[in-house]
Amino acid sequence: MYVIILLLVFLLGFGNILLAEEYPVKPIEILMPYGVNDRTTIIFRVIADNMSKLLKQPVILTPAVGGGGTLAGEKIAHRTKPDGYTLLQVNSATCGVALFTKKDVTYTVNDFTYLVQTHASEVALVAASNAPFKNLEEYIAFAQKNPHSIKHASTGIGTGGHLSFEYLKLRCGALKIDLVPFRTPPEVAKAVLSGTVHSASIYGGGGGPNDDLNKIVDGGARILAVTSEKRLRAWPEVPTFKEKGIDLVWSGWWGIGGPKGLPKNVISVLNNVLYRAMEDPNVAKTAESTGLRFEFRKHEEFTEFVKEYNKLIEMIVKEAKIPRQ
Repeated sequence: MYVIILLLVFLLGFGNILLAEEYPVKPIEILMPYGVNDRTTIIFRVIADNMSKLLKQPVILTPAVGGGGTLAGEKIAHRTKPDGYTLLQVNSATCGVALFTKKDVTYTVNDFTYLVQTHASEVALVAASNAPFKNLEEYIAFAQKNPHSIKHASTGIGTGGHLSFEYLKLRCGALKIDLVPFRTPPEVAKAVLSGTVHSASIYGGGGGPNDDLNKIVDGGARILAVTSEKRLRAWPEVPTFKEKGIDLVWSGWWGIGGPKGLPKNVISVLNNVLYRAMEDPNVAKTAESTGLRFEFRKHEEFTEFVKEYNKLIEMIVKEAKIPRQ
């Protein structure tokens, strides 16, 4: 009897290994926290198509909208089996900003496996054409001499654009600039182009016809600086905060991940496929067509990047005393 039991255990274990080696044996879905009409969808469609060809299984983009992007995160963190068949479009809002600015978020940064970063978007500080400053130095000097005089627009409170601006204020000695929140990015753009506000935080920088910064410049506003590490290829004439002596590097980011606890062999298969899928020039080209920037980070680097990003978010929220919404 003892020998039979050992044999059964061996066979069951061997069967599990065989099953694991066969991954994937059915379609894979990627949950999209902002739906399948979001502008990032076309980027993920290219990646998903590449994955499908390599894996010989359909990779489907599935809308999972709600909670400002947190519904999909909660589903992956708490209601998804870690078998590699349900993945997530991880992003800086769902897996970063929301953890510290929204009420009742039930997951943490450690509840996900971060496989690959796909693209990013910087934040630009832009000034209205009628604003009394022409560059970043004049902007900071004016704010220091005239506290609460500058009205600054961003999309919402406790969003990435808002937090990046609070980060700027902290880096410059707690500048006293008043925030004017708007519901949508087009409303922010309209406010700064009309001169209703003096400045605004605008995501963009990837170039291409859908880069929101094109509309800002075409409308007469000025880009004072961007939050990238180096000058953007699409905007080489625009300085970074860092080169101006302000240690401010920031980006919104997107990628592909899954629940924590993914088996090593599944991670290995997905990483191999994702790395090959990202080599397709159409991925970078598609990202730029949406106004975003191609940014490829592999599993280990991406995981560390996300953890450091969350430490930064936590610090900004604490120092700027931003309440949960």
